[in-house]
Amino acid sequence: MSTKISPYFLLLLFCACNSTSNPYFPPKHSELSNWDYEAYTEILAESYDANDHFTSAFQLANLKADNTYIYASLEEAVKHQDGTCQKMYDIQHLADQGFYRHLYRNDTLRFREIFEMCLSKDGADAYRSFKAEKNAETEVYLSSRPPVDSSQLDHELIKKLEQIYIDDQYYRIEANKLDKTAEEVDSLWSLQLINDSLNLLRVDTILSEYGYPSYRNVGHEQAHTIFLVLHHIPVVELREKYFSLIKDKLDAGKIDLFMTRTETIQREEL
Repeated sequence: MSTKISPYFLLLLFCACNSTSNPYFPPKHSELSNWDYEAYTEILAESYDANDHFTSAFQLANLKADNTYIYASLEEAVKHQDGTCQKMYDIQHLADQGFYRHLYRNDTLRFREIFEMCLSKDGADAYRSFKAEKNAETEVYLSSRPPVDSSQLDHELIKKLEQIYIDDQYYRIEANKLDKTAEEVDSLWSLQLINDSLNLLRVDTILSEYGYPSYRNVGHEQAHTIFLVLHHIPVVELREKYFSLIKDKLDAGKIDLFMTRTETIQREEL
């Protein structure tokens, strides 16, 4: 069932829309749940109050607003708001790896034009320096991981997890590519939901047979594959079933991510 929009939220929206600054609040897009619309719009209202142009642009993009408003706010942020270009570089860096935020995806050409404004301000090498710093951080993280004894690896289990990872990511990556129509994206997500269901059956079998895999027997690359599959479960009852199995196996960050996602799904099902 869809979530009802709260009276408090309607009051907040009414007050914001009737303020002297007349900020823009887009109508609810058909692809957004009521909960998402309320959450994004509440942050948008706060960003208007704080004169935070970047957050306004980011939330307008999440709300699937008219691109004119999105990129006008983003351009204002680059011109007048310290730290905006670092955030732009981060979004571009994610896009380089195949992860597209709405702010990038809604109008990539316009995003790139404003991105070039950052390079004009910070220098032509600014983004290359940013990427080099990110790559250095990644190298530090990789080098800090404990070593793996290859003689202890379970190659049969690794092979299973590799295929599960491919099936978990393939259509997600394809759906996020910028050359896809809305109909193609819907079709790809339908195929991904089938993969997710099949993967859950495979993961359930692995957990029953092996327990939660450790990096010691599957290596660092496949140690988080089970988490990815469980993280994508859209049914709260199933998530709660598996949470008891993984809570002692994952780091605090992944546990927080799993619980936040669960709470979001619960709100959307109310």
